[in-house]
Amino acid sequence: MLVGWLTSKFGDREMAEDLAQDTYLRVWRYAESNDIENVKALLFRTAANLAANEFRSRSRRRKAGLTEQSKDDETDLVASVPSDSPSPESQLLTRTETLSALEAIRGLPEKQRRAFIMSRFEEKSYAEIAGVLGVSVSSIEKYIIAALAHLRASVRGDEASNVVPLNAPGRGRGR
Repeated sequence: MLVGWLTSKFGDREMAEDLAQDTYLRVWRYAESNDIENVKALLFRTAANLAANEFRSRSRRRKAGLTEQSKDDETDLVASVPSDSPSPESQLLTRTETLSALEAIRGLPEKQRRAFIMSRFEEKSYAEIAGVLGVSVSSIEKYIIAALAHLRASVRGDEASNVVPLNAPGRGRGR
């Protein structure tokens, strides 16, 4: 199990086996003079520390120019560790999508925009929105339906992404 875990971190089974061997030796030496409550946890913690040392050591050797491998053969182990941070491409895409959505919301008629914002961002009920705007709950439902249709069309990039009129065909209650 330990070798598999180290292999997943390094991508190199041979290196993982070497680190596992070092791990077992260190834990064995430690166990000669200490009681161990959770051997598995100690093994993995020791392996993680040794792996971190190996990462730092490789990084220092690379920076010092001591490695003789070609750039194509080398794998940057630190860069291969998964990150929770979004990539620059993902950040740009999210920013672009957000700006497009905001632009589409700005393009809504006043009452549709206000109803949509109160519903989706302020989490107000349709009855509360109707009270603020001075219209019926049914009108709020229609505003939201029209706003969503407009936003969907904007996201798809439809040329006919104009705001759907409130009296558009097929907008009855049962549909």
